[in-house]
Amino acid sequence: YTNAVLSVFLNALNKCTTPAATNVACIEYPNTDPKQHGRGTRFVCVQKAVTVGNALLGLRQAECVKRFVQTVESQAQAVAEEDKSHFWSPVPGETVEAAEVKWGPMKKIPLYKFLQLLSAEAHRLEQWTLESLPGLFKEYDATFDGHLTRKQMKNMLEGCLGNMPPLPNASENDVAKSLDSLWDTCHMLEGLQDDATDSQCSMN
Repeated sequence: YTNAVLSVFLNALNKCTTPAATNVACIEYPNTDPKQHGRGTRFVCVQKAVTVGNALLGLRQAECVKRFVQTVESQAQAVAEEDKSHFWSPVPGETVEAAEVKWGPMKKIPLYKFLQLLSAEAHRLEQWTLESLPGLFKEYDATFDGHLTRKQMKNMLEGCLGNMPPLPNASENDVAKSLDSLWDTCHMLEGLQDDATDSQCSMN
């Protein structure tokens, strides 16, 4: 895996093992020796896992998000009633019963398995990006000089998002983060440094 995928892995590991790292109601398994608590702590609640994963993978088509969630859920198992009473971590006013009405029965997935699935998805998206960018760059290279400015890249990203179905809970801040991530990735791949506001990325 590349450094970018490794970064996704490490960030996910940190967030999944840090209590209250996401603003989502979930089963918050303690990050301690499971023998001390009598039940496994090498699990992560599916609600927390998919929240972490979607945040790190960034904006994608709704079908892509759905497929990733389904893949995670296919490797999950039911949460014990004892876990619900011991480890429930609500957002204000949210009960475990209300959460299960909204999302269905609470599930958990082994942490290592979730990290494997997340890394594989990050790698797949990275490969798709590498294969797709040259054609997209040419389409938005208004000056025909083989480079894109940050403004041209912003237009490219907004054009791609405009061709997608509406994304749930997507904000302008999410788009800005995706632009920053794409810009940084292009510079990393090209070995360039973004030292000026009119820096360019090569499409070669």
